[in-house]
Amino acid sequence: MNKRGNGLAIGFSVIIGLTFFMIGMLFVNFLQPEITRAVGTNGLDCSGNISDGSKLTCLAISIVLPYFFIIIISIAVGKVTWRFIG
Repeated sequence: MNKRGNGLAIGFSVIIGLTFFMIGMLFVNFLQPEITRAVGTNGLDCSGNISDGSKLTCLAISIVLPYFFIIIISIAVGKVTWRFIG
């Protein structure tokens, strides 16, 4: 195999992974205000005495952001490691 071509492909895959990571982190700025508004006093009002269904909905909405970080990081790292394995 051509070592120069393989190194170029790995470098390109690192750049694509970093680009995907940066674009994903830019979307966090769009998600954060909407999540804050949804669980705030104008939305579900998750801080008061609420029913079990509303508590579950508040939990599901609040967990979106950490899962978004995990998904973005795993896709970016997966894109980079795909070149090392494949």
